[in-house]
Amino acid sequence: MNREDMEAQRIMSELQTRGPAPSFQNTGNTCNQCGKMHPPLPPGQICPVAPVKNLTGITDVEVQKFLVNIKNIIVSQIQQRNVKDGKKFFQYGVIELTKALEKYKE
Repeated sequence: MNREDMEAQRIMSELQTRGPAPSFQNTGNTCNQCGKMHPPLPPGQICPVAPVKNLTGITDVEVQKFLVNIKNIIVSQIQQRNVKDGKKFFQYGVIELTKALEKYKE
């Protein structure tokens, strides 16, 4: 048995001897934007799981689908371009998207 297998077996044995995990107690500290419990957000940040409200002609589900499509495009471009610095790539993307959105007119 190799070292990794022995470590995995030790961890499994330890978990089995501990018994069931303690139940989670709801302390009432829920996000005021989404209504769910998660770590607090920095001041001024919008909760990423909060439903989108009051957007003319677009539903929350449509926004989520759009964001998934954007994620897929970003991942594809990172792979195609062999991006080494993901943070720099995302900073560039956010700046360019912001510029494009500021220019948008109907």
